[in-house]
Amino acid sequence: MPEPAFSEDCRALAAAGTAVVPSRLRPDEGFRLSVRATIETMRREHCDACLITNPHNPSGALAARGDVAEIAHAASALGALTIVDEAFIDYVPQESVLDIAAMEPAIIVIRSLTKFFAVPALRAGYAVCEPALARRLRATLPPWPVTTAVSRAFVAALGDRRYERRTLARNSREREHLSRRLRRLGFGVTAAAANFLLVELLPGAPTAAIVVDRLIERERIVVRDCTRFPDLEGGRFIRVAVRVRREIERLAAALARCAEG
Repeated sequence: MPEPAFSEDCRALAAAGTAVVPSRLRPDEGFRLSVRATIETMRREHCDACLITNPHNPSGALAARGDVAEIAHAASALGALTIVDEAFIDYVPQESVLDIAAMEPAIIVIRSLTKFFAVPALRAGYAVCEPALARRLRATLPPWPVTTAVSRAFVAALGDRRYERRTLARNSREREHLSRRLRRLGFGVTAAAANFLLVELLPGAPTAAIVVDRLIERERIVVRDCTRFPDLEGGRFIRVAVRVRREIERLAAALARCAEG
């Protein structure tokens, strides 16, 4: 699994008694996924599966569709399964490998319906894979994993093309504005494809934990302290959401104040 990575995945794997072999993503390379390093790690460690998050969390870095497909094909040749978490791929749908997962036996794509449609409380998602593998997965699910109300809500959401177009355009525009705004203030910002940015604090600034506390107490703004992510333990990174323009301006000004030494 490329790291840093979302902590819930590691927790679930540990609970299942599964050992995780990390493939390190480098901050100085924008946390971009290395096809060669990932395949070499799987081959060297004799891995049974490869878990990729695309776009990556917490950086938002995007792996091209072709790169993910290359890893999946190499993993299959090694007898390994590839699991691709596409929770935020709705912001760059052209890079999805959903169609590959539907046809080939050694790849599973898991998707969230709560991120793009901004309804986290409904807690719904789905997996796509070829039919034989789907039957095996279905056998492990509890009864009624998704309620009727949630199902109907997402049927309506998935049919709202106007919302989809408007959200894609706004997120792309405001993400770029937020990136430029923070870079002008001296912060490091990883190039991202999702609806959040990984921000590196200024040299000599307080730790991420202190900055997060200041933002909450002084500004009533909540951002993510990324210190607990593997390889980000130095306390130099926070993750911020892409919001509307007036909230972006408020965040940038508040962050500049709260990150002062």
